[in-house]
Order: sequence, then C-alpha cells, then structure tokens
Amino acid sequence: SQECRPTFEVSIAERGTSSAGLKLACFAGPSRTRSSAPSLTDPVNPEAVKTGAFRSAVTRERFLRRRHDLVPFSAQPSEFRELPESSQPESHIQHCKHRLATTEVGSLDSLQLHPTLQRSWLASPMCFLISGVLCTINPLGRDLQTLSAWDGSCVVIPCSIQKKIELNLGVKIISLIWYFDPVYDNILKDYNGTMLFNASVPGNHKITTSPNFAGRVRFVGDLKQRNCSLKISQLRKNDSGTYLPRLYGLIDHKTETFKWKIHAPVNVMETPPKPTISSQEVVERQSTKVSCSVPYHCPDEPLRLTLSLEARDGRQVASREANEIGKIQTTLTFEPTWEDHGKTLTCLLSHQDESVISQNSLLLNVNHAPQSPMIKATPGRTIRAGERLSLECTIESSYPMAEYQWYKDSARLSQRTGSKIEFDPIEEGDAGTYKCKVSNKVGYRENQLTIAVQYLPKDTRVTGAAQVIHEGNEVVLCCSSRGVPPVDRYEWYKGLTQSSPYRKGLELRFDAIHSGDSGTYYCVAHNRLGNSSSPPVVLDVLYPPKNVKLTNQSPLPIKEGNSVMLNCSVGSSNPPVHRYKWSRNMRGNTVEGSLLIFSATPRDVGPYSCEACNSVKCITSMTIYVDVLYGPKDVSITQEPKGRILEGSQVRLNCNVGPANPKDLTYVWYKDDLQLSSADATWTISKAVPDDSGTYSCEARNSVGKSQSSTVTLDVLCE
Repeated sequence: SQECRPTFEVSIAERGTSSAGLKLACFAGPSRTRSSAPSLTDPVNPEAVKTGAFRSAVTRERFLRRRHDLVPFSAQPSEFRELPESSQPESHIQHCKHRLATTEVGSLDSLQLHPTLQRSWLASPMCFLISGVLCTINPLGRDLQTLSAWDGSCVVIPCSIQKKIELNLGVKIISLIWYFDPVYDNILKDYNGTMLFNASVPGNHKITTSPNFAGRVRFVGDLKQRNCSLKISQLRKNDSGTYLPRLYGLIDHKTETFKWKIHAPVNVMETPPKPTISSQEVVERQSTKVSCSVPYHCPDEPLRLTLSLEARDGRQVASREANEIGKIQTTLTFEPTWEDHGKTLTCLLSHQDESVISQNSLLLNVNHAPQSPMIKATPGRTIRAGERLSLECTIESSYPMAEYQWYKDSARLSQRTGSKIEFDPIEEGDAGTYKCKVSNKVGYRENQLTIAVQYLPKDTRVTGAAQVIHEGNEVVLCCSSRGVPPVDRYEWYKGLTQSSPYRKGLELRFDAIHSGDSGTYYCVAHNRLGNSSSPPVVLDVLYPPKNVKLTNQSPLPIKEGNSVMLNCSVGSSNPPVHRYKWSRNMRGNTVEGSLLIFSATPRDVGPYSCEACNSVKCITSMTIYVDVLYGPKDVSITQEPKGRILEGSQVRLNCNVGPANPKDLTYVWYKDDLQLSSADATWTISKAVPDDSGTYSCEARNSVGKSQSSTVTLDVLCE
C-alpha cells in the first residue's frame, strides 16, 4: 500500500556528467517504499513548471507526460536551489535533507539515489522541493495544541475525519488505531507504541496493551459519524506525552491504501490550575463584564465554575456558567459603583457536589471620580496672624489617583499642589475663601471654606534713628505700628535682655546724647489681642579716642640689644582707632598698630609719645622717657710724645673712650697681652728703658659691658 503522510521523500537523479563532476538534482514527492522511487516522469506540481522551476522545454515535457496523475497545487510555490558541482551524491542528499527540514513540508522519512540515468538536463544542478501534492491533504486536519489536564481529572482528545479532501475526493475509512508516545518504524513504514484503541479488529474496538491505562481509556467517538475522539480518565502525571490517531483509508479513484496521522500532546499537571480572571477596564456606572476560565477537555464530566463579587451588604452576586470547547468559562456582568472599588472577585472551580478544586481571586479596581471632598482647617477657620494654618483636602475614595488644585478667591494657586497646603506663619493677606478641586480622568469634585485672620499689632518699627550720631547731638526715636484693634500702648526697651521697660510713650528722646546711650533699642506696641515688637535699632554714638596712654612694657633697665615694646592704649573709641602716630625726640613717625617694638641702641634714648586717631579726632598721649644702657664705645690709645722714645725720656699713654651709659668707667692696661697693674685712664712711664718697648692696649669697663682698644707699639731707643 502507498503511505501518504505530511512528510516527503527525496530522490537524486543524475542529470549528466562533465569534467566538473557529477551534476545532480533532488526533488520532493509523496513518500513511497524504496521499490517505488519516483522517476523523472513522476507527477509534479504543474505550478512549479509555470513559475519557472524547470528551465528547459525538454525537461518540462518530460515532467508532464503523466498529467492524469497530477493534483492541483494549492500550497506554497515550489522551491529550487542550485547545488555545488564539486560534491558527492551523499552530500547532495544531506543538502536536500537540510532544505526539506527548514521548510514546512515536515520531517524526512527516506532518501534514495535514483537508479536510472537520464539525458542531460541543464548545465547546473538544482534542488527541487515540490510541496502541495496529494499527500499533504490530511483528512485528520492539523496537529493539536497541547491539551492541559491535572492529576485525577480526565481528557477527551478531539478527533474528526473529513469526508472529502481537495478536488472533492472522498475518503473511505478502513481502520483507526490510537497510540500513546508512538515511534515510527522505518522498516515497517508505520508506527509502533502503546496501543490504546484499535478499530481494525472486527467486534473489538477497545484494546489496550498497557496495564497503565487499564479501565481508563474509552473511545467516545463514532466512526460512522467520522468522530474518532478518545477519552482518558483518572489521569496520572506519567500520562503526559503524545497521543496519535493512525487512520487507514482509501481515496476515490485510487486503489492503494493511504495512511494519515496527527499529533495530540497532553500535559498532566500535578495540581489543578488556578482559574484565570480577566476583565475590561472597569468604570463606575458602566456595564462591565468579568470572565473566568480554566482549560478543560473533558466535557462529559462537567465541572462548576462560579464567579462572585463581594457585595456592599455582604451579599454575593454569582454568575452563570458557560462551557466552550477546550475550556470552561463563566462571565459576570454588572454595573459597579465606586463603593465596589477594592472589593474581591472570587472564581471557584468545583465539582458538581460543590467541593472546591481550585480558586483564584482578584481585587476589583473601579475607575471613579473622587468622592466627597472635604477641607479641614487646623487649628480652625478663625486664626491669628503669625500662627500656622494647615488646610487639608480629604476624599473618601478615588481611582485612579486624584490630582489636587487649590484656589483662593477664584484665583488658582499654581504653586500649591497636593492634598495639603500650609501657611507658616499665616498673614493678614491670607484671609479669604479657599476651594479644593479634586480630579482624575473620570471626573472631578470640589469644596470650599472661608478663613478669617485676626492679627496683633504688626509692621511695628522704629523711625528717627540717624545713620551718624555724634556725642552731644539731639536724637528722637518714634514707634509706629498698626493692628486690629488699634495700638493703645507703647513701651521702649534698651538691650535684648531687659525685662522692664526703659521708657514708655510714643517717642524716645535724647536732648544731648552721650556715648553711654549707645546700644540696641526696640519698641513694643500693644492692643487687646497682644503685642508686637519692632526690629531692634542700634544707636551708635561716635566720639574720639578716650584715655590715650603710652606705657613701656619692656623689662628695666633697658640695655643695648634688648627688645623695647611701647604700647599705646586707648580706653574707648567709636569708631575704632584706625591710625597711630609715634613721636620720638620730637620727630613724628606713623606706625601701623598700637605697639612700637624695636631693638635698643644708644640713639634710641629719648622722650616718646603716641597719637591715636579715628574718623572723629586724634588724641595724643603723655610723654615717657626711654633710657638705654650700653658699654663704652670707640676705645683708643694716644701716645705723648709720638714717635720713637729715647732711653730715659717720659712717656704717657692715654686711654680715650667715646659714649658710654652709665659713664662710670674703670680701665685695664695690657702690654704684650699681659695685664698691667694700673687702673687709671693714663699709663705713665717716667724714664723709659729699652725693656718698656712693646705693644700696649687698654680696656674700658662700666656696669653694662667693656670695650678694648686696638694696640699701639712703643719703641724705646738706646743712648
């Protein structure tokens, strides 16, 4: 018999030879046994010829010799592809396998090399994939989508057989076999596997060969009605797999037997699935449909699917049930209100005895306009200026989320967004009527209230304070304020920590202001609601430096080389002293800062004074005297008479000293670096002898230090 399946066989035919190698072509046709491989004159799709799949008239004629065997082509156009010239026939076979595997033709069952050599076709090889012939017409239809079930349930695998196929050709049923997880046998050219049902055995249409399915398989179809459906009950997890009906039959005008099949995958889950709840967008007061469904493929064992909505009064609104092919589904139609928002939709899958199999729930989101806006004023609608006022707009419900807009006296407050606005502090101008408008895409609501503001004396300030005030000027300060009720009392305070009033009254007067009146002043205005203080003002009374005094801060006595520090201090000054001028020995010298520091030298002895200046005036201190002690200066020796001295002559050496402080001096003489006994300022030799010749020096000393002269040479000549 001829096997007709939605798979194809490829034949390789030699198309000529050349020095470039064997030129081959492959094409697809109905799958046959190896003994009946198609020749180049077998039926092909005439549309392929029309679309140019064959490139020569000779080839076209050769393929059209048996036109009475052709079936009109209704699928995709034929496809061809040139093959490499430098390859072996086996590689061409693999190439055609790949080409077939990547098309919608199906899997490849057999492949053979055509035994007959024909005349040369075209110069280049081609691969023809001829689809859409008779064998692609399956009276069982297409493969089924996966059927889902669960452990303990049942499944009815739908199956039907068409009476006619294309060209109005009739299909006559010979037999039908159902398999579980079948395997194709390439030798038998048919399927083997766990047989669940066999309609080919006369009188017995319920044969199962596996104990795993004993008592659980039932043929629920009727071949007379061309219904080939199969039911599996009490499903188990290992029942998951592929179920295959194998149909054997005849086609009008054909004597051979044809075979068809489809794949029906079944997936058995361990637990029942939860119902799926779906709905359109839900809007208040609009008719809404919510559906609940569960995949189910066993209609002769009906289940109950109930969809309910939690009601406002504790009642539930149940839906009616409806079954569709491949699933059980129910729909709830209702008109929700905003009060249904957030309520629970529950879908129950149960047996007929109402025992629950599985369930699912969904929170209902009802689109509705904001409900019942209210404005709450904290601490109240009447408030004193300076306090904190909070206005909060509350709503009972809104979906989607609401947006808030605030208005004051019909003017929109563009900077005020959100459900809450605050005034911290609230002012007199904040009094008025406030409106809250709450909206979303569904609609809007609004509410309003009036705020009354009472206030203490405000805008309290002090006037009359001049920017520049000199000591002795007249100054008058005035306190101004406004309030409701009017201000009836004024008080003046000096300093920020004073607890009792400095003075009372509208004015604060200074006829001749003194430096001691400088300070911070403010006034307090009172009415019966309370009081308000003005910002402080500062009276800054300007005067020249006072108590300018010069002091010597150096340790006494001051000796040459000591550091001398004189400090010019000022008791007070407003504005501060910006310049000091120092005077020494009646010579003026401007120095930055109040300190004069120098290293003592003899020429620094003398009287000193300082002058402190601000923008008002300069004031000079009393004079002090600086005395610097230092050792003898400029010590030298003079000889009388000068020159060489004759033996027996008188000679005087005088030790001369420059400035010294103190002036009380002592002297030491040296000859050839040896100290002599004399301590006078003059060294006298009454009668010089040659032994008096040598180098002489003197040293002058006081209480501070000493200084030695340079040497002189005395030369005594012999007579």
